[in-house]
Amino acid sequence: MPAPSASSQKGVPTQVANGRKEKKRILRDCVRGQIKESKDRLPWDLNDDIPRWKKKIEWLLLEGSPQLYCPVARRWVSIPEKPTQASDLYKPIMEIIAAVIAYPSKEPRTYIREAVECHSIALTESARHRFSEEDLTPSIAVKATGPSFEVPKAGPLGYSNIASCFQVKLDEDRCSLFDQVCQLGIYAEQLFNEQPNREFVRCVAISEKHALLVHFDRVGAQIFPIIDIHQDPFSFLRIFFAQTSFDEETLGLDPGIRWEVRDGRKIGGTIDITDGLNGEVRAYRMAGGTDPVFTQSEIVGRGTRCWCVEGEGGEQLLIKDSWMPSTAAVEEANLEAAVGVPGVVQVVDIDRPRTPITTELFRGACEAVRGRKDPFRIKSRVVMEAYGNLVIYSESSRQMVAAFRDAISGHRELLETTGLLHRDVSPGNVVLGHVNARPGYRGVLIDLDLACSQEKLVSGATNHGVGTTSHQSVSVLRGRRDGSLAKRQIRDHLDDLESFFYVLHDTMFCWERSPEMWRWVEEEDPLTAAEDKLEFWERGFSLEGVDTFWDAASQGLLESFYHFVQEIVFVKEEINEHYAAFPEEDRKKRLTLLGDRVRHYDDVLSFFDKALNEIDREIENGMSTKRRM
Repeated sequence: MPAPSASSQKGVPTQVANGRKEKKRILRDCVRGQIKESKDRLPWDLNDDIPRWKKKIEWLLLEGSPQLYCPVARRWVSIPEKPTQASDLYKPIMEIIAAVIAYPSKEPRTYIREAVECHSIALTESARHRFSEEDLTPSIAVKATGPSFEVPKAGPLGYSNIASCFQVKLDEDRCSLFDQVCQLGIYAEQLFNEQPNREFVRCVAISEKHALLVHFDRVGAQIFPIIDIHQDPFSFLRIFFAQTSFDEETLGLDPGIRWEVRDGRKIGGTIDITDGLNGEVRAYRMAGGTDPVFTQSEIVGRGTRCWCVEGEGGEQLLIKDSWMPSTAAVEEANLEAAVGVPGVVQVVDIDRPRTPITTELFRGACEAVRGRKDPFRIKSRVVMEAYGNLVIYSESSRQMVAAFRDAISGHRELLETTGLLHRDVSPGNVVLGHVNARPGYRGVLIDLDLACSQEKLVSGATNHGVGTTSHQSVSVLRGRRDGSLAKRQIRDHLDDLESFFYVLHDTMFCWERSPEMWRWVEEEDPLTAAEDKLEFWERGFSLEGVDTFWDAASQGLLESFYHFVQEIVFVKEEINEHYAAFPEEDRKKRLTLLGDRVRHYDDVLSFFDKALNEIDREIENGMSTKRRM
């Protein structure tokens, strides 16, 4: 019998403990994205055309039948003053939502919006594993049909066909503001994941007296002032009009991604690319399904979505949507600079709307922090050539070695021809080339959104510590926790070559046999991750745990690469530890490493070339095997 978990030992069920952990993660992600309190009563897009909305709302308040609001008593007629339980509020709130949905429209409505009480909801397995059903189930939801919605396979209602969520609690039972944001954040995360064209999500917490609107986007959460629903019925109804809108863009959905729906299920779709100069719109048809082939599940961050689409000639392409910090280099410029570079992703088309889409457009005003503008993110959409699977899924030693060799060569060419250092070499960014690709294109380095000019890195004029923590170099990890050290450091090609080694290590070792890999992936603290990796380098090379599929040539390659990186790690450690008091000597040593770039690449590529030659001889002798995935 397995030992009880720490949680169960303390009398707390493991599932409950896991749920609390995930709630904390949701909250942490929002904090990382800086939870902001808006100065405005409502988001900017809900304050447009006030006279039109005033007319609608006054009609509902004063002339609607049945009467919903009493202007003399200044309160909603059917909402009880002293409810005994939250469910007492469900019916009156749903009546108000239903009245908003039923407000007469000049345009015919072909889709449905319906307020429903959420007794049960179809949930994904990943969601059930992380949260309790109670945490995942809102009190009331607006069920929807339309180009962005589809009926879930497991039941009539799920996050794939919900337009918006409402949490209903008694005023006396309301938890802290941050806990409310956390709970609404769970709903928001499900909507982002189940509706891949979501640009933002807004959720509402309601009691018998108050309403709280929380906006979620790729920057984080923004809290709007708590509304007294009886004293300010205008704002209350304006929120309901937005949360039940038949205009999907108002709900936070990207109108440039459209699906064809039959019998409630998506059967195909298109994604638009706009030329801002002439207004031309090019629609790319989804290929191989209606879901993204890659999704980042976190609320805060780039929110990357990748879609397989067809080009004009029927060729397979990839569309990538992401949200980049306003202070970061735009990936489009990096992709255009990389055109023609072998072993590096190639761009086909770029979305250039006349007005860039930013998170600023959806929020309310905030107080400036120390005189600086509130951070925001810019939406990017690019069409690129599609390539093979991730390199970690290579089916033979030759395929794997050739792919790494050409991706590293591409990394070198990118740096030498454009001056760009990639800075995010990780398992998700090294892929196999096309079937039967010629040398130079057998492996491809993708995802240039963090690539940066080496010149800027030398001058220290940009963020030093970006990238994927689990595959960053020891030196970069140390700099992320030590500001003074980061100022001395020069992020360079050697940091990325160390990252390439970690990806190769991932590829050749089974996860269950490599405790280092688990620690590197799960560790969030940069300093602890740096110490774990340094211990790995100090322990010395070992093939214990390597997948027995990989042949002797691949294992020899791994050992040669290990010793190359090990020497660099120790040299940088020595500079970091012993030259803080000697800035000129410190700078000189770092620039010397930078200046030896040609030899470094030559050495590393020679390891791969040697292994390829040995593998080719094995193939000639009939000794090569194919991997079983």
